[in-house]
Amino acid sequence: MAERVCPSCGRPGPVELEMKVASGVTLTMLSCSRCDRRSWLADGAPIAMDDVFKITAGDPDFTVTPSVKAQRRAGKRLS
Repeated sequence: MAERVCPSCGRPGPVELEMKVASGVTLTMLSCSRCDRRSWLADGAPIAMDDVFKITAGDPDFTVTPSVKAQRRAGKRLS
């Protein structure tokens, strides 16, 4: 899988936070330290912040899990 880039400035490797909601949708927030922008994906497709609110409105108890990349980095630190 190719490394993600910030959709605003193109910087590789933005911070990724994945959240799974009860409906099964996986939300991903991308946060860029260069341009200080946040963007959102729903099951890998870009969405607006208003759509994030709509998806999570009926499900305040969603689970946050580290992205695969973050899990790999954490594993390297433990080794």
